Amino acid sequence: MGRDIRQLGPYSRGIMRGSVDGRTRSGRFIRAMVADLEKHVGGAPSVTERLVIGRIARIWMQLELLDGKIAAGECNDHDRRVHGALNNTLRLLIREIGLKPTAAKPISLADRLRTAQQEGRS
Repeated sequence: MGRDIRQLGPYSRGIMRGSVDGRTRSGRFIRAMVADLEKHVGGAPSVTERLVIGRIARIWMQLELLDGKIAAGECNDHDRRVHGALNNTLRLLIREIGLKPTAAKPISLADRLRTAQQEGRS
């Protein structure tokens, strides 16, 4: 017997809490978005950047789900207000991490030497 996999909706608790199963299409979408945004900020985000990146990915997922609802003609006034609020929040969060990608952080000499020593031992 197959498991009943429930579809995520724009107001699903899993999206709000950040507990979307990474094996689902939604989870893969969020994981890919996080990876792209981490690369955008230079590859090694700080704690605060990780928080913002996680929020951006979840909001983007919600917006995608709301867009589908709107395209299907199944939206109401509440959905439109939420969509507008999420769009504004996304805009402000993207402004926080910057529109232009950050160059990758350079590797320090100590890290290069440590890597060379480890490769020599292997």
